[in-house]
Amino acid sequence: MSSADLLHGRSASRSGWQIPGRLFADAERPATRGLDPQQHASLSDFFGDGRKGALRRTFEFQVPVGLSREILERYHEVARHWIERGKDQNCCQVARLCLVERALADMERV
Repeated sequence: MSSADLLHGRSASRSGWQIPGRLFADAERPATRGLDPQQHASLSDFFGDGRKGALRRTFEFQVPVGLSREILERYHEVARHWIERGKDQNCCQVARLCLVERALADMERV
């Protein structure tokens, strides 16, 4: 068992011992904590509900008022975090990451 397996809480069932959960309870996870309720609402409005909401937004693309570059950049980190760790089985974060990158590109042009 590799250290990555241990870090991510994978069990070592062959040896008879298991690690409950993760060793580091997402201490390295970039957080959206600290966003105020308005900022969370703007992100929710932008992404919709799950992968379907994000895909729907790609066809009806519009960045909600109040969704700043800073908020988008913070969420970019969050999405990459989950994707890089293999925690995005339904590709919801991939769809959201595409939306964020498109919104940031649009902001660059303005």
